[in-house]
Amino acid sequence: MGLTISLLFVNQGKPFFFQIRPGKNGKLFKVIKFKTMNEKKDAKGNLLPPAERITRIGKFIRATSLDEIPQLINVLKGDMSLVGPRPLRVGYLDDDESKFNNSNNKVLVLGGVDWLKRHPNVYVILGFSNPKQKYELVNR
Repeated sequence: MGLTISLLFVNQGKPFFFQIRPGKNGKLFKVIKFKTMNEKKDAKGNLLPPAERITRIGKFIRATSLDEIPQLINVLKGDMSLVGPRPLRVGYLDDDESKFNNSNNKVLVLGGVDWLKRHPNVYVILGFSNPKQKYELVNR
C-alpha cells in the first residue's frame, strides 16, 4: 500500500502501467505493473530513453521485482498464472517467428508472473531445446 501511495506522488497520480499482451490462445489482455518510469519528453516531443526516465523508486521496484505484484490481479482475473512463460509484447511473436521455431508455443498456455528460467523443466514441455533460445525469449 505504501508503495502505491509513493508511486501516486512520483507519477502524478498514475501508479500503474498497463500494456496489451497476448495471452493463452492469443487472446489479448491488459497486463498490470507498477509504473517505474516517468513520461518525460525531449524538445521534439519524443519520449526520452528509458535510462533517463526511470525514477529513483522505479529502480528499487525493478531491482526487487516488486513491479510484478499488480500482476496478481491478472492471475485472479484468469489472464495469467503464477508460473508460466512471460507474456510477450503484441507483435513480438510475428516479428521473431523465423528466429524462434517454437515461439508460438508461448501462447498455448497462460502467461505467468514467475519467470520460467527458474523452472527449466517447463521448457521441455513447451518444446524449447536450445538453452540460448529459451533465455532470449524470457529475458526480453
